[in-house]
Amino acid sequence: MPLQGYKMIREATLDDTMGIVKCHLSDVDIPEYPRLSVFDRYKYGGPWMSVETCSIHLNYMFLHNQPVLVAEIGNEVVGELELLIEEEMFLKKLRKVCNADVLIVHRDFRGKGIGKALMQKAEEFAKAKGCDVILVTPEDRSYGFYKRLGYKKLLENYVVKISTGNFDPEDAKLCSFSWEKVKRLELVAGRFQSSYHHWFSSFVDLIADIDKILEAGRLGKSYYVIRELPNGFGGIYVWGHEKDIPGILGRAKKYFSEVITAISRDLIEELEAEILRRNIILGKWIS
Repeated sequence: MPLQGYKMIREATLDDTMGIVKCHLSDVDIPEYPRLSVFDRYKYGGPWMSVETCSIHLNYMFLHNQPVLVAEIGNEVVGELELLIEEEMFLKKLRKVCNADVLIVHRDFRGKGIGKALMQKAEEFAKAKGCDVILVTPEDRSYGFYKRLGYKKLLENYVVKISTGNFDPEDAKLCSFSWEKVKRLELVAGRFQSSYHHWFSSFVDLIADIDKILEAGRLGKSYYVIRELPNGFGGIYVWGHEKDIPGILGRAKKYFSEVITAISRDLIEELEAEILRRNIILGKWIS
């Protein structure tokens, strides 16, 4: 049964920034939060934690024609869903992927079918855009929600911590790189979400003096990014070939004694990695 005053889910505009921020802040239970700086808020929960940073993030999404959906009740934004749609290598084939990047429902409106409605609209978007599959990387608490919507495990890897001191740096050509350069390459290290998500967050969706890309380039037959993660740890992302990962870890040694990334089970022993958790990507095939 539809909620009283419920409006059709629609595409967001920059005018929705405050409402989107309120949805994300509904989960924040820190008394001193209003006194935190914009930088500290971002470190706590990303660009959605302040109007200043959220407006920049949304503008990047809109400029790159990436859909942002909102749900309203009585002219109040009560939920948001962000999608990233692009062709990328997934399961060893170039496919058009729709990644459900961010889904949030205001704490006061959960359990009313809003998240389900947003995901159903996302599937309509994905189908209309000719996508092959819609993907999501759920938190543990929301795993059951997506399973009930028909999402199944399509990929599993492991979030690991690796000591960079065990590796020697190799020569690399330092450069930024376009999505066209890497979209036909597998993301062999750092796949927490879709491949395009990690390129987009490394080269487009950046906020000055907060997001820190320390090095990017080409090594062997692979492209890579070394960056500082919001939690202060180092992270690496590698598009291309697994055999190039040790040399990239060696280059990361200049910045970090340890890095966090996501790799296949086959690489754990070779890279002497410490397993932190499993990372499961769920999906639903559209065509």
